[in-house]
Amino acid sequence: MPPASWVAARIAEDFGLTPVIGLEAEFYLLTGSATDRRRTASVGASGAGEAVVAAGAAAGVRIVAESGPSQHEMIFPPYRDVAELLDRYRGGVTAVRTAAAGNGTRISFAAKPFPDQPGSGLHVNVSLHDERGRNAFGRPDGVPEEPSTLLYAVHGMLSTMIEFMPVFAPTANCRLRYRLTSARDRLFCPSNVSWGGNNRSVALRIPASTGRPESRHIEHRVPSARCCPERAVAAVLLGVHLGLVLRSAPDTAKVFGIAAEHPREPLASGPLC
Repeated sequence: MPPASWVAARIAEDFGLTPVIGLEAEFYLLTGSATDRRRTASVGASGAGEAVVAAGAAAGVRIVAESGPSQHEMIFPPYRDVAELLDRYRGGVTAVRTAAAGNGTRISFAAKPFPDQPGSGLHVNVSLHDERGRNAFGRPDGVPEEPSTLLYAVHGMLSTMIEFMPVFAPTANCRLRYRLTSARDRLFCPSNVSWGGNNRSVALRIPASTGRPESRHIEHRVPSARCCPERAVAAVLLGVHLGLVLRSAPDTAKVFGIAAEHPREPLASGPLC
């Protein structure tokens, strides 16, 4: 796997477009040992939680509560410099781990630490900006058609998704995240090779950006929180590069409704490392 920054440079050189990448990493804040995974109160509701939030803020990372008990999310805003983003990610994770340990808790990035609770992902947000800084994924209000560049990127990422499953989900536990066991999972977790609009059940989500075309992006929701962020970003960008080379729209239609109810290739069928 080439470095993510190298792939980003290739996209810029070959197509005159700069990838702008953001990350969202979900985790659980736990007490007890690795075999005694007791959950704590939400971030901000305990001394340990407050320390984690403060450590994140000091490292330039926003931390918010997620849907699972004691589950949270670290939000890294979009960066044009992929290497800087990954440095920020490593620094943020180190700061949060240190703060948690100092308060008798620990951070778990396991993809599915509890069978009855939501899994944790590493969402990769990507857009492409031209030499003037304009977002090639942007779509003016009232225009129903997706920009061709966005469709090319979606096609490339869908085409390479199963091939890169060993990167996105490197352990057997990671695959459990795609085996939907609750109604909540069906609404908020990807399970197959799919894409859609503001729909959290798909693999590639295009969040709503009404009135803000400059912020439009694709959210790749497949990588697990346990994966290597540099390899995950590189894999996402390789998919984007392929799509820009092929210059064709996705072979499958945009999903409306719950993605698991549509006949698509399951993510859990991909190869392990």
